[in-house]
Amino acid sequence: MSDEETTKTAPEPVKVLICPVCSLPAEYCEFGPSFDKCKPWLIANAAHLYPHLVNPDGERTDGKEEAVPAKQTGKKKKGSSEVPKILVKVESRNKKKSTTTIIGMEKFGIKLPEASKLMAKKFSCGCSVVKNNICEEIVIQGDFADDLLDMLKDKWQISADAIEVDKAKKKDKGAAAQ
Repeated sequence: MSDEETTKTAPEPVKVLICPVCSLPAEYCEFGPSFDKCKPWLIANAAHLYPHLVNPDGERTDGKEEAVPAKQTGKKKKGSSEVPKILVKVESRNKKKSTTTIIGMEKFGIKLPEASKLMAKKFSCGCSVVKNNICEEIVIQGDFADDLLDMLKDKWQISADAIEVDKAKKKDKGAAAQ
């Protein structure tokens, strides 16, 4: 063996800059849980990794002017005069089939999966919790609006003025053609 082969040394370890705030490598701070808290340290110690945090003039920017406004969910803010309501809708699917939809029970602190299971047992029908764009609702197979009103009053002590019933009927195809 020659002297060159025996004198080979291990390569130098790579030095990684670790953020003391989130304990991630500085390159990954933006993906961590507290990027806003890491920004001051990154600007001071790793500005070359995040040039968008520093203006060309050398001034700090915390990205506040680039903030994206919060997405509107379509939910109305509760005012002091607004009383939560439960909407019970009965819709006709076919000539003899109908579904009952209950919206707004979560506003009264009712757990929807438990309520759905209880209604399925009481009414002996299919009942499920469905999540739509705005909120979660309970869908029951069949027209149970009247029985449901009694159940809401007895089981969860919800007053009658907090329950709104909407019985929408589908138009017959023959009546629409005339």
